[in-house]
Amino acid sequence: MPKYEFEYRLFYENNERAGKLSQEDYNAYLEMIDFMREQGESIISIDIYMAEALKDFETAAAKGQKAKNLIGKDRKDYLKTLKQRVDYTGQLALRKMKESEGFQFSGVIMYLFAAVVCYFFREVLTGRYLLGFLVDLSIALFSAFFVAVGIYQRRKIIKRWNFTANTFIIDSFMLVISVLIVYMMRNQSYDISAVLLLGGFISSNLLMKREFNRIAYK
Repeated sequence: MPKYEFEYRLFYENNERAGKLSQEDYNAYLEMIDFMREQGESIISIDIYMAEALKDFETAAAKGQKAKNLIGKDRKDYLKTLKQRVDYTGQLALRKMKESEGFQFSGVIMYLFAAVVCYFFREVLTGRYLLGFLVDLSIALFSAFFVAVGIYQRRKIIKRWNFTANTFIIDSFMLVISVLIVYMMRNQSYDISAVLLLGGFISSNLLMKREFNRIAYK
């Protein structure tokens, strides 16, 4: 996995804190991540241990010390120290809860705005607009942006935890099939796209819950 892609998968908080370090300390931060990758640590493990390491780096910087001197020449020994200090089980549980909630919230946003996009598509097919073409188009484009954001956020969570792509497949399928349903029912006085979107939201979240439950504590 390319370095930039790996760093992107780490939690936002660590990346933000690391960005405030001096360039030299930031380089030491990246080198420590590379070492942990070489040791076979998972993305989540690296994030948990580097959150603790960042505390060390920030404290050292406040005292005018450098991160590389704090780590020392034996990175393996420093990693061992981090593992002894960190409540891994507690931190993992905290991240699982946060990510599960984030996945559900992004799903609410994505599916809600997807329903708005479907509604506009139906308006185009029927030629009847709620607030006028330009206004409704603006709302639909705004909604499509948040659908894309939802897909992006949910995909990022899947990759970060190395989950299967099943939830992403469900999301993609439901979004596409809902648009097709709108088209197929264009001559009807109603359509069931909203029902399908609700079903997709429930299905993908239940599946993601199972994925999180499979994660073992160590």
